[in-house]
Amino acid sequence: MSTSKAFVDTTSVGNEKFKSDKRQIAGVLFGLSICATFFPLANVTTLIGPDGTTADEGIPLSSLVAGLCVILIGLTGMLTGYMALVHDYGHKYLTGFLLIWVQTAFIPYVTDMTNVGKIARTGKGFIPAVYDPSESQVHFVGAMGILGIFCYGACFLGSLAFMAFALFAYQMDKPGDRASGYYRGRLGFYCGLITLVGFVQLALGSFVIQNFGNGPVNPPVGVAMFTVTFPEISVFVGLVYVLNGLYGLARAFGLIPAGPEDHSFQMGIAFQYFCTLVLMILVQVAYLEGGALAPAAPSRACLTLGAHVLPAFLDFKMRSTPDVLPDDYYGLEGTDKTGDIEAEETA
Repeated sequence: MSTSKAFVDTTSVGNEKFKSDKRQIAGVLFGLSICATFFPLANVTTLIGPDGTTADEGIPLSSLVAGLCVILIGLTGMLTGYMALVHDYGHKYLTGFLLIWVQTAFIPYVTDMTNVGKIARTGKGFIPAVYDPSESQVHFVGAMGILGIFCYGACFLGSLAFMAFALFAYQMDKPGDRASGYYRGRLGFYCGLITLVGFVQLALGSFVIQNFGNGPVNPPVGVAMFTVTFPEISVFVGLVYVLNGLYGLARAFGLIPAGPEDHSFQMGIAFQYFCTLVLMILVQVAYLEGGALAPAAPSRACLTLGAHVLPAFLDFKMRSTPDVLPDDYYGLEGTDKTGDIEAEETA
């Protein structure tokens, strides 16, 4: 049974559009929540152990708490998304708990950035000692790692928060004035993050080529979610991100026309995620002997999903939603078009 009670006509086009849009959001939330559930698991299991080996202080404890918070977000999001997607059912208190709890997803990213910064300040780390790196080289790699965590973390946290807030608004029968411009502005923000993280990979690959030669670089240079075994791959993947990000920015600012049937950005994002999975993750990690970083591969695949799903979703909604929504767009009686959830503006 749906929680939406204010339908004028259950057979109206507006009502069907309302339910369709709500299920779109629920489906994306469900998929992202699966990733949120599974990507911290490898790290959490390494931080829990018998006979006093469980992390109990400092950054390890913070990382453990952060992982458990994200797992709870994922489980709650899976339940919320599944019920709304499959059963057209939801409750404002459950979704409200999710949208409040999802704010704790910043903890793992702050923890990871702090840890990378702490290592970088020592002047030792990220670059194997066999290369005799200078402190400035370690600082540069550390800075690239912090930027990477920020970009991917903001995309993943933003995608979860956006979907949770939007679903809550729809369940309250107050979808607000989500016209084309609403999605356009957010598309520009997240495409900016895609462009930035592309520059990070491009710079990191170029740095390794200049200082340590072409691939394979064994042992590799690694920081955060980046493992540079083949720096040429990092350069290529970085260029793909930059081109997609700039293309999305051009569409968001109206510099390039984007009609309702123009799915070129989605195809570019699909290719980008293919490159992320196959080149950035599988190839770079699989070359290492003994599967040293194999447990990190699934986590990185989950973490990077938000940077692909949300921009593609926002571009689609920008193209398929009118510039100005008619009063009866959703067929809701007494819908307050200004009744947007204010907190969503920060998502």
